Amino acid sequence: MAKFNSTGTALIYSTFLSGSGIDAANQIAIDANGDAFVVGSTSSTNFPVTSGALQTKNSASQYSGFVTELNSAGSSLLYSSYIGGSTFSSINGIAVDTSGSAYLVGRTVDTNFPTTPGAYRSTSPSKSANASSSAFVAKLNPAGNALAYSTFLGGSGSDIANAIALDSAGEAYVGGDTSSFDFPVTPGAFQGSRQASNQQAGFVAKLNASGSALVYSTYLGGNYFDTLTSLALDRNGNAYTTGSTSSRYFPVTPGPLNRSLGLTISATRNKTRLSPS
Repeated sequence: MAKFNSTGTALIYSTFLSGSGIDAANQIAIDANGDAFVVGSTSSTNFPVTSGALQTKNSASQYSGFVTELNSAGSSLLYSSYIGGSTFSSINGIAVDTSGSAYLVGRTVDTNFPTTPGAYRSTSPSKSANASSSAFVAKLNPAGNALAYSTFLGGSGSDIANAIALDSAGEAYVGGDTSSFDFPVTPGAFQGSRQASNQQAGFVAKLNASGSALVYSTYLGGNYFDTLTSLALDRNGNAYTTGSTSSRYFPVTPGPLNRSLGLTISATRNKTRLSPS
């Protein structure tokens, strides 16, 4: 990872973060102190972890997720931990609150991915034969040595969480994609069901501050393939999402920049805003 100065003319620091296997950093967040929180996946059994971390050993046969906090100078690890089960996990997104707690989202194929009692879903959803992963949402304490909560999020198909944002109450907004027809949605959701012809639909879900319940959850998609890759909030709690779609009938509103997909375009970027309720 690297930090540039404000004019982009010099590196303040630049460092490798890896072991002897394959390591991929997927996203970064910065706290008020300038500390950098990095997440991703690794096959390394010697990825740099810190003493007393939540998981100091990589038990995955393929890849484990990781989360690392570097000091503001980029010269040392404040904490670094594996997070995963016995086969495959990847952390795709991170957000950090004012207390330094890291909120993580991603995907896992592991039924033994670490979850917490009282979380929204502490056991893995039953998967169909062709399903490959479950989404997860986790909150790590500021020291990086314990989970405040960790929950699966998904249905019987394949589910992936790609993005996360936080409001001032510590409620987590999660975006991703799913092939599940039984992905958990809430009463009155914008889209309460996935279209039968969907290959993959986007989703947006909001969890309460304790990670024990959904405040709202909805599909967001059209008639073919949709995925949400990033998410942001405004001060009123409206969620803004972007991603890609191959759906000619992706939901658009009156007066947008562009209402049509186009006859020769197979995929396009989309931007959507959801209200807080």
